[in-house]
Amino acid sequence: MSLKYLQQLNLQLSYPIDINLKRPVQKSYPYIHGRMALRKHETLAVTGCRGVGV
Repeated sequence: MSLKYLQQLNLQLSYPIDINLKRPVQKSYPYIHGRMALRKHETLAVTGCRGVGV
């Protein structure tokens, strides 16, 4: 995800994190990083179930 979007999402959170890094990455925003990880694994789980024939 682009740094521009990470900063925008962070500002919209209930508790935004003040990042004072020169080059923050997605891992620098733990709330956003956690949500992205959940979404990735949720997508894999749904795709895996459909592949079985459920």
